[in-house]
Amino acid sequence: MALAIRRAEPDDAAAICAVLRASITQLLAGEHRNDPATLGAWLENKTVENVRTWVSAQDCHAVVATRADEVCGFGLMKLSGEIGLLYVAPSARFHGVSKAMLAALEEAAVALGLARVTATSSFAALPFYRARGYELAGEPVTGFGVSRGCPVAKTLRAAQRIVVIGTSGCGKTVLARHLAHSLACPYVELDELFWGPRWMPKPEEEFRRLVEAATRMPRWVVDGNYGRVRDILWPRATTIVWLNYSFHRVLLRSLRRTLGRMITREPFWHGNKESFRHTFLSRESILLWVIRTFHRRRKELAGVRASGKYSHLSWVELRRPADAEPYLRSIQAAHARG
Repeated sequence: MALAIRRAEPDDAAAICAVLRASITQLLAGEHRNDPATLGAWLENKTVENVRTWVSAQDCHAVVATRADEVCGFGLMKLSGEIGLLYVAPSARFHGVSKAMLAALEEAAVALGLARVTATSSFAALPFYRARGYELAGEPVTGFGVSRGCPVAKTLRAAQRIVVIGTSGCGKTVLARHLAHSLACPYVELDELFWGPRWMPKPEEEFRRLVEAATRMPRWVVDGNYGRVRDILWPRATTIVWLNYSFHRVLLRSLRRTLGRMITREPFWHGNKESFRHTFLSRESILLWVIRTFHRRRKELAGVRASGKYSHLSWVELRRPADAEPYLRSIQAAHARG
């Protein structure tokens, strides 16, 4: 069954409370040693009423993990970056639930502009945190009764939201996919969001809604120009990668790619395919689009860059396809260093 992570809601309180109590009782026996006083103190505040208050608190970010719409995990982080609760149901242990919830909390911390998150780990959970980049941040502290906790902390990667732009056919998609893979972040292709079946564009309102929803997270790589959604994308982005190749190079690459897709009948989004008619006899021909828009788009992008309107953006301009490989290697190296 598919695992889903979402924001916790007050109506989840009873299910969350059941997960907390079962997790503490069954999975953390090594911590409380089945000592009645310790277990009683640990469970004392794990009530439906308290959970509902935690979930509704304005200074907290709470998430639940669900399988088949049933809550199987709960995570809570203060907006200061302190992870206070991270528990999984015994039946969902070793299924990636804790890992997925922790990643969601870290993404939320990045979105809040935090550079660091902290937690107090049980000794049993310490290897889990260490495997995910957390380091010891102090001496063990007293927990409930006989239990003790280990303070841990992690420095977060800076938010990276990259828009790859350039004339159609220049190789945006290939580079953007490589970037998303290297950064381990979502990849968004604007063409896929814009086009419907039979090459029919989606309504403007729906397209904008899809783009807005796809770029809510703090880290992503987007491939595409689409000036009509620039007001959504560029204010959120941190980096613009401009494939500013020559006209003849772009036209040749576009022709080669299009002919290849015509021969292989490689499907696009929603079952669309290249055809001789669509490529050479249609007003929507991608080759005709390149010829018509290349110089205009290059001039427009140069003007936007020079205007300083998006001064918060870091611009990376690649003038040849050979420039893409060293740029990609630099991104991979920086990501590996954290």
